[in-house]
Amino acid sequence: MEALSAYERLQIVLLLVQAQYGYPTRVEDIPLDNPATWQLFRQGATERLLHFRATGMKAYLQALHPKKLADLETLLLLYRSPKQCHRIPEFIQWKKTGLPFHLDKECPTAKEILFVKEQVKIIWQTAYLLAHFPGITSEGLPE
Repeated sequence: MEALSAYERLQIVLLLVQAQYGYPTRVEDIPLDNPATWQLFRQGATERLLHFRATGMKAYLQALHPKKLADLETLLLLYRSPKQCHRIPEFIQWKKTGLPFHLDKECPTAKEILFVKEQVKIIWQTAYLLAHFPGITSEGLPE
């Protein structure tokens, strides 16, 4: 089976919420800031979230303790880049101290930044549904 995109996974989760809970959810209604969803990311409980399910990524999430979508976006940009991934511990340390963090000029491209921003938003929406409708995490969501 071909791997599903983040958007396809979100659509499946929406259908599962509607089927299993009878709760009509629209993507537009999903808040982009929510304590239960942040807790999911901060605990590294992201096994079912595309781009955030690897063991290393989960450890980075626990260390980073993200507070806003930009934290997730920067972490994913660094993680996806062979030229930048070594800077993740530096990024986490800078976030904890409040110092600014800047990506190297050579990477990423504007196209990569836009892709990651959209992916993080979609993954956040999926995480919100998984955090609020826990019954759908165990079955029904393809890998």
